[in-house]
Amino acid sequence: MRSSVPADDETDVVTVNVVNHHLLNVVVFNVVQGHRDRLGDVTSASSMSFRLHLRRMVGGELQLYADPVGATRGVTSELLHVSAGDTVDWTLETDLARSHIEIH
Repeated sequence: MRSSVPADDETDVVTVNVVNHHLLNVVVFNVVQGHRDRLGDVTSASSMSFRLHLRRMVGGELQLYADPVGATRGVTSELLHVSAGDTVDWTLETDLARSHIEIH
């Protein structure tokens, strides 16, 4: 007997694109109330996309953290206010302090 599993609700999705220009691979997290929720890895000199549901965010607030593998310090994005359908582009530079983020 098969059970019917409803399809995921895609109406509240935010897409996060990470472009990694850093020399190291990075692990990307969504920071929710001080707790890191791992999104995935982005290899050096490559890019990766992640899909997040607004229901996993408090008040539509998104804050990202990139943790370079083997480094002692990462970089935290500013606190972003996002809506369903938004695309967040985060470019991690070789000097992480120069990284920048845009919402479309």
